[in-house]
Parts: sequence; structure tokens; C-alpha cells
Amino acid sequence: MAKTGLGRGLQHLMKEQPAGGRESSPQKAQVTPGMAALLRGGNGAAGEPQNGDKSEQAEESRAATRRKRLLIQVSLFVADLVVIGLVVRLAFVSHGGFGVIEVALSILALAIGAWLSCLALWLK
Repeated sequence: MAKTGLGRGLQHLMKEQPAGGRESSPQKAQVTPGMAALLRGGNGAAGEPQNGDKSEQAEESRAATRRKRLLIQVSLFVADLVVIGLVVRLAFVSHGGFGVIEVALSILALAIGAWLSCLALWLK
């Protein structure tokens, strides 16, 4: 005997369903208060701001982001100046006797300094 694609008892359930399915049901689905709270979302926020407070909070958030970005830019420029200062000091301390390694390290340091400056400028 050939078996159907449906599992045991499922064929019987499929025969009893109305032709329209769920769409023909005129009654509205009943949702418990707990399920309604889950569906609404936004739960867990202790003090949700009112409509007037949202703009103030958004402005404070933007100001904090600007301060953070400015701090990062300033620190990148300072790091760039420190790297350039170290290369200049190395050049003056060696009294012009640069070897291949010193030249390569100086070029690498200046490239890193240039990259830090580029990062600081791209953050604008």
C-alpha cells in the first residue's frame, strides 16, 4: 500500500479544515495582556522620554558624538606630531650618520604619521 506524503493523522486533519481556511473566520483573535505587551515592544525601558524630551535627548546625543569625534581627531593629530618629533630627534641625535635601518624606520614612522593625519581628517 502506498503511503501519502502526509504523516500519521495529518490527512484526517486536512480533510476537516474549512475551504476558506483562517481568512473565513469572522471572529478576532484573542490576545492575552502579556502577549499584547510583547507584541507592542519597547518593554524594559525604565524611563522612556516624552515627545518633548526626545529632541533634547537627541541633541545631547549628537553633541556627545561631536565631542567624542573631536577628541579622537585631536589625539590623532597629537600622535602624528609625536611621531614626527621622534623622527626629527633621531635625525639630530645621530649627527647625520643614518644607516639603512634608520632610514627605513624613519620612512615607516613618517608614513604612520601621515596615516594618522588622514584618519583625523576623514572623521570630519
